[in-house]
Amino acid sequence: MSPGRPAEDPASAPAIAIVALAAEARTLASMRQRMEVRVCGPGPEAAAAATESCMARRPRLIVSWGVAGALDPQLSPGDLLRPATVASAGSEEGFHCLCPDSPAYRLVSVATPVGGRQERLDLARHSGAVAVDMESASIAAICHREGIPFLCIRAISDGIDHHLPAWVGALMTPDGQLAPWRTLAGVLRDPLALPDLIRAGLGFRRALRSLERYAAQFEP
Repeated sequence: MSPGRPAEDPASAPAIAIVALAAEARTLASMRQRMEVRVCGPGPEAAAAATESCMARRPRLIVSWGVAGALDPQLSPGDLLRPATVASAGSEEGFHCLCPDSPAYRLVSVATPVGGRQERLDLARHSGAVAVDMESASIAAICHREGIPFLCIRAISDGIDHHLPAWVGALMTPDGQLAPWRTLAGVLRDPLALPDLIRAGLGFRRALRSLERYAAQFEP
């Protein structure tokens, strides 16, 4: 598919960051004068819709910004990753990213959250990826189609041994936090999940701090 037309005046075209959660958007507070921020909500469909809505602006750069989960045991909460390629799970096609940390780094995007260690190891083996998120491949695919430069910046929020029970997903607020009263009710029903919940919260905060530090010196 041929790329779309470039912006008529690249110097005045915006750089746009697309993030899933409001908490991730807040890490870009220092960048608001230099980059627009769109909060799309979690998942590939929401990310694709937000990216499509940007195309009329013909941005000079789109950045997929936020947190990701580790598929590589060497990655820990707080580590920052700029992959060379992103791809959807089950797809052979990968989309190239600007400014990678390593040409070997690949991120895979999935439609639903990944479970514990074995599921992550299986996903890493099948995809060749070191990290996983839910939005970047959808964003990258549209940028590739339209000829828009694409950059992926993700901070690891959970390591490969991270595991949360399935019921936790229903407790997430649009801000990426756990709804307190519903969480308390869930813990009372399943008290063994409490250590994992605490670890998940700490990892998410480490990832946000890494993104905030990177934003302070990032030049889009």
